Amino acid sequence: MGDMIGRLQQQLASMERKIDILIGQSPARQSPVRPVEVKQENRFRERVLHKAICADCNKECEVPFKPSGDRPVYCKECFSKRKTGTAFKAKPDNRPKEEIIAPVIQPVKKKKPAAKKRKKRA
Repeated sequence: MGDMIGRLQQQLASMERKIDILIGQSPARQSPVRPVEVKQENRFRERVLHKAICADCNKECEVPFKPSGDRPVYCKECFSKRKTGTAFKAKPDNRPKEEIIAPVIQPVKKKKPAAKKRKKRA
C-alpha cells in the first residue's frame, strides 16, 4: 500500500513538471488575429417582399414569402383581424378542384383446386 502511494506521488510530480513545461512554452505558430465583427443595430436582414392579392379585401399587398397559390394570402390588416379572432369569413374558394378518383377494388374469387380423380381398384 505504501509502495502504491509512493508511485502515485511520483506520477503526480512528473505530471506537474510536464504541465509547467507546457505552460511555459509559447505557441510556435500563433493564429492570426481575426477582426471582431461589429454587429449591426439592424438585426433583421433585408427581406425580399413579394406582391400578392389579399384573399379577404382583394387589395394588393406585399408579403415576405412567395405565394404558392394553393393557400390564401392576407394583407397586414386582414391577417391581424384573423389573428385576434374578430375576423370575417373568407370568400369561398371557387377555383375548380381536381377530382381524385379512387380505384375500384373488386374482391378476388379464389378457384378451388381441381380434385384428383382416384383410380378405381379392381
